[in-house]
Amino acid sequence: MGFTGFEGCGETMTVRYGEFSSSQDAKRFFDWKVSKAARVFTEEPKPDSKGKQGGYRAAVFVGPKPDTFAVMWTNGAMFRAIYSRSLAGARAFEKQYGN
Repeated sequence: MGFTGFEGCGETMTVRYGEFSSSQDAKRFFDWKVSKAARVFTEEPKPDSKGKQGGYRAAVFVGPKPDTFAVMWTNGAMFRAIYSRSLAGARAFEKQYGN
């Protein structure tokens, strides 16, 4: 797993990413991360650019110390997660970050 930190508009975000040996391994890791969340807001299939299911996506509250929210998804064997102090910030960055 790798990570990159971003800072802008007074908010710091971290993107974690990794490529697994298969889409099933990426999904297993995704499920494990979702199961560790303090609260799950959404968990759903994530369509690819052609509208077909390309992976899975979840928006979660990771925990209160410090308050951390995450948007995470799989795309084939890839796993990505954006961690932020606000869910709105993570969602907005997800739109810019792409797949």
